[in-house]
Amino acid sequence: GIAVGGGAVTITNSTISGNNAQTDAGVEIGGGTVTVTGSIVAGNGSAASTGNCPGCTLAGNNVVDVDPQLTPLSNFGGPTQTMLPMPGSPAICEVTGSPGGATDQRGLPRRTTYSGTVCDDAGSVQTSFSMAFTTDPPSSVVVNTPFTAAVTLSESGGPLPAGTVAIPLTLNASAGTLSSGTGYTVSGVATYADLEVSAPGTGD
Repeated sequence: GIAVGGGAVTITNSTISGNNAQTDAGVEIGGGTVTVTGSIVAGNGSAASTGNCPGCTLAGNNVVDVDPQLTPLSNFGGPTQTMLPMPGSPAICEVTGSPGGATDQRGLPRRTTYSGTVCDDAGSVQTSFSMAFTTDPPSSVVVNTPFTAAVTLSESGGPLPAGTVAIPLTLNASAGTLSSGTGYTVSGVATYADLEVSAPGTGD
């Protein structure tokens, strides 16, 4: 964490998480002031604390005192190890307005577009997730007969190497439902071994 003994400190586009201490494992203010903007200060633990950033001034959009849903500290590109927000993290698309810099801690672009929306993440890392079939489902299947597919979850151009992410598939068809439609990523790939449709249909 960070201990501040005086002066005026501003924390911008930073991630302070996974720390443990007797008191105030995130940010401890012994004097002076601390302003936090566009950052994650969460997931820190201490025996005696009133929060991850007690006494901080929160400016703009931050993720503080909630589960940030980060990966463990690891190598996700760039010169240093980082903690990456996982899909579903409250840090993703949390920041509004101009980002604090052109690049994130890894040296990758600070801004991403998700579903046509320009997106800035809180914290030191800017995610850029995408999904695609790496094993396409068959163009036609037999009702109640298992078939397979696979989806790769990528981040900044490569398969997400850490964590397990649930990826549900749905059937977009005129009739029937899809069973066994949730897969879990291993090294970024979710494999579906027993997909079945319950009724004939078209348009999927």
